[in-house]
Amino acid sequence: MNFLLKKLIVVFFTFFTLLSFQNSVFAQSKSDDFIITPINIAWFSPFELVPFKPRRVVGVSANVFYGHEDELYGVQAGMVSRTLSGIGVQAGLVQIANNDFIGVQAGGFNYAGDFWGIQVSGMNVAADGFGVQVAAVTNHSNDFSGIQISSSMNDADYFNGIQISAGLNRSFRNFSGLQIGLHNQIQVKVPVKDLLNVGGTLVPI
Repeated sequence: MNFLLKKLIVVFFTFFTLLSFQNSVFAQSKSDDFIITPINIAWFSPFELVPFKPRRVVGVSANVFYGHEDELYGVQAGMVSRTLSGIGVQAGLVQIANNDFIGVQAGGFNYAGDFWGIQVSGMNVAADGFGVQVAAVTNHSNDFSGIQISSSMNDADYFNGIQISAGLNRSFRNFSGLQIGLHNQIQVKVPVKDLLNVGGTLVPI
């Protein structure tokens, strides 16, 4: 028996042992109808190691092209990583958290519904949130408190905090805080005394 064949046998044995372990865990780890697993590996969801739904990963979720979890408590990484909600870290080319997410999103594009934490990418989008958005190009949010930093544009409907951009800072509705940029726009619905605008334009409505 040559060396390569021995390695293949070891790999297959390890793989099927892991599957057996996962199945034994699933039998005793249902909570609120969720399948709980410490690991999931996806080629392109639903072609994955743990093809059961709804699924809660408490540990690591990795994907080659696309991975989708219902809940994540840990780390999700790959080309396109998506979870409905979670706490932890998402990293890769595209990160999506449809509902609520607490932690760090890092990669090419980040999106989160209700976000608390740090987003670092080429473009960050948060429907609502609190924390820090750092983008190579642009940050956008509907209702955000914290810091937005970008090279091109920071954009928000309701914003409290600091917007810093080499290009445009813009707030369409309520704003309170500091804007530093080449051009700043604020549609004012708060007292002017609450605003500190550096290098920009005040647009009262």
